[in-house]
Amino acid sequence: FNLGNGDGFSVLNVLECCRRITEVDIKFKVTGRRPGDPGVLVANYSEASKSLLWQPKFKSLDQMLKHAWKWELTKRRFD
Repeated sequence: FNLGNGDGFSVLNVLECCRRITEVDIKFKVTGRRPGDPGVLVANYSEASKSLLWQPKFKSLDQMLKHAWKWELTKRRFD
């Protein structure tokens, strides 16, 4: 299943949000799109919703990344 919240975010949006939430200066280099890369990808969760009765819990990129970062920090305590 393709899971997401139905909204699209640019790579730069995700990087900036990750930098803000993690307080890590993530280094990156802006380059052109690689051959074959799509211009836009947005997850459509309708199949997961029908088959699994799944709905996205978080709407904003900020909420998603805060939750993911919290999980990652918790996971590291047990590794």
